[in-house]
Amino acid sequence: MTDEIIRELWQIKEDIASEHSYDVKRLVKYLKEKERNGNHKIVDLRSKRVTEPIASADLRGSASLRPADRL
Repeated sequence: MTDEIIRELWQIKEDIASEHSYDVKRLVKYLKEKERNGNHKIVDLRSKRVTEPIASADLRGSASLRPADRL
């Protein structure tokens, strides 16, 4: 199920990029216009600061998440 969702999201991203000739300036203009004219909110995480790591990898490469109540 997850793979299907990821594939669909990547296809949507590819379609939008293709429609704008893979031009970053045109793509940003399109997304800003879409945000301005509808209920499509673009999330800006630049103001978010992480003060501690969310996950840390051990030597085997697995990750352990901190408890949700500490988020």
